[in-house]
Amino acid sequence: MVASAQEGARYGANADVPASAGADRTLQVVGRATSPATAAGLACESELEVDPTGLSLVVVRCSGQVPSLFAALGDLLPLSATGRAVEEAP
Repeated sequence: MVASAQEGARYGANADVPASAGADRTLQVVGRATSPATAAGLACESELEVDPTGLSLVVVRCSGQVPSLFAALGDLLPLSATGRAVEEAP
């Protein structure tokens, strides 16, 4: 999930793509890598942030519950993932 959030942030950081597109891209990547049901269990948002040094970053944050592979852990596991990428200049 972290790799998917990172991929979404990289996508949203492209010069010709709005930062907000990173969240949708993350859910697409999760859906392809796992299943559409897993992606449906996540809520993602992406936004442009400026770090303390003045660097513009696209940040994708996802949270939700995903199916567990181990019955002993329960049916659903809570998940939180964040990805960041430096925004490209236009």
